[in-house]
Amino acid sequence: TERQPELGGALLSMQAPGISVFNKYDPLSGRLLESQGNLGLQKDHWSPSGQLIKADYAWQGDQPRSQQQTTTPSGKVTRLTDADGAEQRCQYDALGRLSQQQGPDVTISVTYDAASRIHQQRTQEKDGSRDMTVTLGYDSLGRPARRETATRTPTRQSLEIQTQQWRKDGKLIQRELTRDGVLVRRETFDYDIRGRMIVHSLSGPSLPEDAHGKTYREQH
Repeated sequence: TERQPELGGALLSMQAPGISVFNKYDPLSGRLLESQGNLGLQKDHWSPSGQLIKADYAWQGDQPRSQQQTTTPSGKVTRLTDADGAEQRCQYDALGRLSQQQGPDVTISVTYDAASRIHQQRTQEKDGSRDMTVTLGYDSLGRPARRETATRTPTRQSLEIQTQQWRKDGKLIQRELTRDGVLVRRETFDYDIRGRMIVHSLSGPSLPEDAHGKTYREQH
């Protein structure tokens, strides 16, 4: 094994039974330019600002492939084409937060609240087979308090709501799940004076089961 001290000990070469690796680096930036070994070859291409813009692969037993990406000056990816040719595009809002990601089959849109927490995420299948919107709510201390999941398909719609209640010390005391207005499951939690959970109780028509099919209702 050979390393380059000037690059923080970056690997230059390694040889062992059945394994060989030889790396080349940019002499000025220290970025990896080429990695070649018994499994094949990879070449990395960098922008003047130091962002990886393309990687070429030539692995043994596979056809040559390339992965490319376009980035903003701050390094955020705006377009990515993976080694299989699938393309993704990303958009950002005025504060630099991801607002939309488009792939070959799915588009994801994200909005934020005033505290830059995710407020809503919508996932749409491009063929119209599924449209799901998740809306998040938080309590006054920023803890997750409500999660609404609305799902639409060509044949049905559903709304699932999960709510959570917390103690002042950050311990979860109740979690409730409903589906289309009907209770699915309610969970309550109790703790000892040291904050350790001592009771976890569940109620409702849909309760988890163990490996033997026994319904789980309470744990001490």
